[in-house]
Amino acid sequence: MVFGSDVSLPSQGKSVMVVMDANRSKVSVDALDWAIKHVRRKDTIVVLAVLSAVGKKTSSSCFPFIGFSRIWVRLEFSGHGEMSPQELEEEIENKREEYQSTLQPFYQRCKKREVKLEAKLAAGYDPRNITIEEALSFNPRWIVLDRRLKKHKVYIDGHVGCDVAIMKEKGVATLMPSKLLSVNDGAQKVKKLMI
Repeated sequence: MVFGSDVSLPSQGKSVMVVMDANRSKVSVDALDWAIKHVRRKDTIVVLAVLSAVGKKTSSSCFPFIGFSRIWVRLEFSGHGEMSPQELEEEIENKREEYQSTLQPFYQRCKKREVKLEAKLAAGYDPRNITIEEALSFNPRWIVLDRRLKKHKVYIDGHVGCDVAIMKEKGVATLMPSKLLSVNDGAQKVKKLMI
């Protein structure tokens, strides 16, 4: 099924969760861009940036991001002493500042569309579990997964009561309607949305 950009997402909650892989060296905003195009006036978009590989030294540098509604940090030390607490704190702060900077233009777009934008950084969490936990808390109409999180789509879809969209490329998402809400047995489970 192909839809134009005037498509609105089906009704359930008044929020849409956008889950992004914060382990990347560069923030990918395709999922957020797609969500903004498909929300309704007065809806809330909750960006959940998941930094699951916190505390592991990598060749990529950290990023900037401030002003989130909440930051969680779960520290699970392996005993290898890979990073000092100060280095860990710096990595998280840099990531927070990067997202703050990257999302700023999206705040303006949301404001024009009368959509509220919230952002959270979850450091040290498993992407599947924190997505499900937040979905239970927010009761979103949709969860939009960034393409790097597609490996978790079946698990997440099986544990939430809303539809899940998985980004495939810029402007294209695979939709997984909620099993709990599906009443049309003959309908295809997965549809492609091309914007």
